Amino acid sequence: SKSPTPTQADDTTQTNKAKNTPIIHPQKKKKFSLHPIPSFHNQDLHRLRAIQADLMYTSLSEHIRLRLKESTDEYNASLKACNDANNRKLRLNSDLHKLMVSNRTQLHKQKRDYRLEHAIAKAKYLRKKDTWEKERMKRNQTMLPQQPQQPQNFIRLAIEFTVKSLVEQVEHRIANAGMSTASIYGPCPS
Repeated sequence: SKSPTPTQADDTTQTNKAKNTPIIHPQKKKKFSLHPIPSFHNQDLHRLRAIQADLMYTSLSEHIRLRLKESTDEYNASLKACNDANNRKLRLNSDLHKLMVSNRTQLHKQKRDYRLEHAIAKAKYLRKKDTWEKERMKRNQTMLPQQPQQPQNFIRLAIEFTVKSLVEQVEHRIANAGMSTASIYGPCPS
């Protein structure tokens, strides 16, 4: 068997002692204050500081209340200005929309009226043109001799019309000059 080492021997003796000694509980100790006992001067100083703190608190709360009231009034004024500007914007947008709608309706009305007047003017023009062309055709037909129109006779009729108009112009000039047609054509064969 081995002999115990010195550290093991110390541990065994300490455990034997711990078993034999009673457990001591620590007692509660009252703390001793090193602060001096307050005197009348300290109490008075403490009271004055409390009064000053109260005055500071009340004046500070009054100041906060005034600042809060000023801030609230400023906020209300800016809110009113913002609402007025927004209402004005809405009113202007409404007026703009009304003007745009009325402008659009007037534009459509003017376009419709223009188209109607253009159609009426065009119809009047075409009617006058048709009547003028009909009258021109009637004048041309009265100047041309009435013969059945055949393609080969058309050239002959055009030549006769041209010759007839030349003869009329020459007779008119002679009549204005005071000469007789007998002197130009010679004696008429009888």
